[in-house]
Amino acid sequence: MPAYGPEGNAFIETNPEAALLLMAARLDANANSVALEVGTRQVSLGDVADVVGNLPFSVAALGFETIFQRSLEGLYRQEAMVLGALKMGLDKDQKVRRRARSAIDRALSNEWLNRAVDARLTEQTIEDRYRHDVAGKPAPVEVRARIILTLTSDDAQLVIEQVRGGADFGKLAEHVSHDASAAAGGDLGYVRFEALAPELASVIFALPPGQMTAFPVQTPAGFFAVIVEGRRQGPPQTYDEARNGLRRALRSELAAIVIKEQESSVTARTYEVGEKLLPPELRVTEASLGVKPN
Repeated sequence: MPAYGPEGNAFIETNPEAALLLMAARLDANANSVALEVGTRQVSLGDVADVVGNLPFSVAALGFETIFQRSLEGLYRQEAMVLGALKMGLDKDQKVRRRARSAIDRALSNEWLNRAVDARLTEQTIEDRYRHDVAGKPAPVEVRARIILTLTSDDAQLVIEQVRGGADFGKLAEHVSHDASAAAGGDLGYVRFEALAPELASVIFALPPGQMTAFPVQTPAGFFAVIVEGRRQGPPQTYDEARNGLRRALRSELAAIVIKEQESSVTARTYEVGEKLLPPELRVTEASLGVKPN
């Protein structure tokens, strides 16, 4: 399988968001190519791209081959279950059809939101935010940490207990960690908060140098044992370093704006069907929804 993305771990480790999105984009460029057949159903590279594009950025460290394989395995399991559902005639079930319509509505609303935000999020907007919020300002704190990624909580707890018993964290990482940093003894170097998965970052940045997590840290990628080795005030962020974080923040802000604008442009009407089944504090009114009446 070709490696869809820049070669080497350096890019993935410093730009996990960009790396993962690039993997998804390369797959989506061949969206109609069949990757797998499950019974009478086909899974395309576009289907795999949709899975990869919605993964947490932290899994980029696993590398394309692993991400592709795990995504394909997940789609295989899903399609196998779909075949079972079709055999039972569940595609005709009214509850299932209602949920399917709801899933389509979510997909439509998410795509509308992405396109509405993209239309306003220009490079100039990001540059303006950089000059206003980042340029010339104190740099964020960086923490140096070592990590060991395991597939189960029990394995991570065993690692923690072994280190407490005198085992060398770095040597353990080389032998048991599933993270790309294993070859470096689990050493991440000095990293900023936004470069890590949120679950991992909140723990790493809460620990003082020299301390290790008391319990495994659960993330979508697996379970981590973590030890912090240093903390420093990092150098000022360049535009390239700050861009991804600023882009995420601006997307969130613009999303709130375009949603509010769209809500104010439509009318809504509520009905009293079923209202008597609810206590007064839970009843829905046009006023409580904040919408304009017909």
